[in-house]
Amino acid sequence: MIPIVGVDPGLRDCGVGVVDADTGRVLRGWLSKNPITPQSPEPNDGPAAWRAMAQTVAQEVREVLYAQGWSGQFPLLVLERQFLPSNPALAHSIARLIGVSGALTVTIPAHRVVDVMPAQWKGGSTKGRAAKAKVNQEIWSAMDAEERAAAPDARGKKRGHNVKDGLGIALWAARNFAHLMETGSAKGARRA
Repeated sequence: MIPIVGVDPGLRDCGVGVVDADTGRVLRGWLSKNPITPQSPEPNDGPAAWRAMAQTVAQEVREVLYAQGWSGQFPLLVLERQFLPSNPALAHSIARLIGVSGALTVTIPAHRVVDVMPAQWKGGSTKGRAAKAKVNQEIWSAMDAEERAAAPDARGKKRGHNVKDGLGIALWAARNFAHLMETGSAKGARRA
């Protein structure tokens, strides 16, 4: 088993997928929730919240992989890349996701950390709800019953798409594993 951890980062929750690079099979998918909420007394919008989210994901990843018999450093962590939009109203939200991504890179012990643009792992257009729903349906349809059972949070209507994104990122990375481990970059990797 060679585990790949794929993460769709978020401040309040992250979609996480773990896939075996050897077999390309889903080991687990879930929605990781930040213990710091908007109602928490501690600062809930900056570095403390980023760190808490990253620590929660890291702990859950360790528990999942240790249950599978894995005890070493994780070979590959793949994060969906966040970029600042031209719309200033969205810039603050994206900056928080970048903070969570940064915290994840230092919290999860991985041999390689790679970020990937949504259009690359999704294989094309990512604009609009219809395109996102189509990608999520393709991810879900490609999984067999055993894999779906290992990702119960992906069924959720409210945040299931985040779990499917985490799984989709990890599945894409499994198909590109040799390239990602050799180069440490998504550049030049195959599209979905």
